[in-house]
Amino acid sequence: MSAPDAKKTKPAGGSVKAAVKSLAAGDTLQPDQANAAMREIMNGEATPAQIGAFLALLSLEKCTPSIVHALADVMRSNALAVEVPRTAGPIVDIVGTGGDGQDTFNISTAAGLVAAGAGARIVKHGNRAASSKSGAADILEALGAKLELAPAEVAPVLSAGSFAFLFARSYHPAMRHVGPIRQEMGIRTVFNILGPLTNPARPDGMVCGVFTASLGRSFAEVFKLLGMKRALVVHGCEGLDELSIAGASKVWELKESGEISEYEVRPDDFGVGAHPLSEVAGRTPEENAVEMRELLAGRGRLAVREMVMMNASAALYVAGKVSSFKEGTVAAKAALENGAAVKTLDAYVAASKGTRVSKMHMVRSRSSGPVLGNIRCKLPCYINEGLQKMTNKLENLQRSATIMCRFCWPV
Repeated sequence: MSAPDAKKTKPAGGSVKAAVKSLAAGDTLQPDQANAAMREIMNGEATPAQIGAFLALLSLEKCTPSIVHALADVMRSNALAVEVPRTAGPIVDIVGTGGDGQDTFNISTAAGLVAAGAGARIVKHGNRAASSKSGAADILEALGAKLELAPAEVAPVLSAGSFAFLFARSYHPAMRHVGPIRQEMGIRTVFNILGPLTNPARPDGMVCGVFTASLGRSFAEVFKLLGMKRALVVHGCEGLDELSIAGASKVWELKESGEISEYEVRPDDFGVGAHPLSEVAGRTPEENAVEMRELLAGRGRLAVREMVMMNASAALYVAGKVSSFKEGTVAAKAALENGAAVKTLDAYVAASKGTRVSKMHMVRSRSSGPVLGNIRCKLPCYINEGLQKMTNKLENLQRSATIMCRFCWPV
């Protein structure tokens, strides 16, 4: 009686192992090899050692546009699908790769909200801070938003205020196979640049900041390969991954024709003045949240406002809402001054939690006092004089028999 045939099993990470051997030998990795290796990684078929070796050997210098496209395409296909109708207009994302080491205010998040207030439809894809004090997810959470949106919730949230946020951690479950390894490695890998390329909503346009100019044209080429219609890849002076208020910024523009052009812009091309980077420094998520509300109400630091207007202008340009950067700045400034930007934030926060902002809750005090952070009243939004005196945070609001809280929403 013969013994039963041994069960045949596929070697773990065969494609990853082959890619590692190829890279170790100094060979050029081909897109199909990168695609196959990435599929094994995303499917949990590669060992931690294989993944670590692959990431260590695949340096950013070796990542040609076709390689990055192959990796991003697999990562997007493994993300939770998000369906967003285009009948109301194209979808635009505004994001940076991070890693610029400048720790500025949450410029791209603020710019996305301002652009949405000015008529663009923004679906921002982002995460918590990696190297800075406050990432997009951190500040939006501090402002009261619910980060964990199910795919079916995105379209309703977007329709409420033309802005939605996709928390990357929630939409890329396959990254659980890579996250711990990246953390242990502690070095920059190709995954540091894949985030901006893998928005599950598959936007039609993109404003993407890169931490080094060497990635500029490559990113524009990748966006073209991904089928994006329009994109601006930007790199600010002093290594910023966004348009800089301090001086020159390089821009790589992908046009609908497929042509990619490269040029340089400065603050005066947007109709604003130049300011040192020290004037746009970021703080903690809670402090940034307070400043965000000041900013969206047209107040706060001038340098921050003007840098946000520059980047919002770029998003409006990509969305086809304006034909020039100066026109975009005018539209962004109007959204700050007429209340549209802060209404966009309030509508997004309320919709993310499944509630609506009533007209009563949109009324704002004319007080010039400091803006409060995430305040949610459990009682109707009338706070008597006695409570005002007990809470120093409200001391600068208008005093009357009843005072309407200007930053609350239904709970």
